[in-house]
Amino acid sequence: MTLEKTPVAIAIAQGKLTQPQTTALNPDRQETNISRVQTQVNQAKVALLGAQADVKTAEANQQLIQSRLNNLTVKSPKISISKKTAWSKCLA
Repeated sequence: MTLEKTPVAIAIAQGKLTQPQTTALNPDRQETNISRVQTQVNQAKVALLGAQADVKTAEANQQLIQSRLNNLTVKSPKISISKKTAWSKCLA
């Protein structure tokens, strides 16, 4: 950094320091920031509730599919064998 640019760099640094100090001391700005963060938290809570509902729906669908698989009956033109009957004959 050259000597000529030093005052500019100091002014920039002071400006960067002044902005957070001003924001911290400004109640309206603090309220705006708090409100924005509360909105983000509420949006995140809604998103979480939606995701939890999606999980419950997926679990219910999984149980339904499993129930249908458990009661599956294989049919052919000549015979009808349930899954349980076929399995017990395999074990015999």
